[in-house]
Amino acid sequence: MQHPSSLMPGSDWEYSNTNYVLSGMVIKAATDHSWEHEVRARILRPLRLTLSHPATGRSCRVPMPVITSSSSRHRE
Repeated sequence: MQHPSSLMPGSDWEYSNTNYVLSGMVIKAATDHSWEHEVRARILRPLRLTLSHPATGRSCRVPMPVITSSSSRHRE
């Protein structure tokens, strides 16, 4: 691993986007379309979810302040 783990195995958990990144890579390889395109075409449009949209790095705005860790531990 490039970075050491911040937790001992089984002691706690932290949120990670790794599986979303990997699923996006698999979708791109299998369909030659982006994750966003496939979510719109296969889920949102067929279900007529016109007020929903997939969040992307370009469109997602997060207001401040932001919690930086999803861990149940308190960090200082």
